[in-house]
Amino acid sequence: KNSSVSGNAWVKANVNGVEFEKTIWVGKPGQPVTNPPGYPTVQMALGEIRSIRVTSAPGYPYQYIWNITGSIEKISGSGARVTVEAVRLGWGSYKVKTRNQCGYSVNGGGSVKVSSGGGGWLAVYPNPTSSQVTVQLKDYDNSKATMLLYDTQNNLRMKRELTYSKTEIDLSSLPSGSYILKVIKPDKAKSVNIIKL
Repeated sequence: KNSSVSGNAWVKANVNGVEFEKTIWVGKPGQPVTNPPGYPTVQMALGEIRSIRVTSAPGYPYQYIWNITGSIEKISGSGARVTVEAVRLGWGSYKVKTRNQCGYSVNGGGSVKVSSGGGGWLAVYPNPTSSQVTVQLKDYDNSKATMLLYDTQNNLRMKRELTYSKTEIDLSSLPSGSYILKVIKPDKAKSVNIIKL
């Protein structure tokens, strides 16, 4: 616990002539790796929503500490996954450090540049998801919207009328796999590929 060295180590024991070996982690956790990595800079459009997840966190951490600054803001999530929205033009960053019994890691994450162009009228997050997905209509033009969810064989699995803010869609009863979520309005439509974990 007080070691200044961190990394994988091994322990070997001999019990009644039988040798056992186990790999363990020693010291503070290693630097977490995110997807997207943030180096090079992640490009986002104003209004765009994106999930950021930790893909590697050496050292068996029990806590993830996120620091979201500048042109992006956290809108949901905790632990190894958060969802951010590009709320201002310019530069921002997302950093995450982890904690285990021996202390804190150095920061992982990276930088974001938000440019104009808008993120479109539809946001769907988090994606991939294990249970619920949020479908957000961002144009507020008071026209009706219908959400259709198809599996990869083009079978309709769900149909729902959408509100003009955020609608939570429960996918927990569906098997894992890929789905197509289609949102239809009188003057436009958009399809998004959804991954159900």
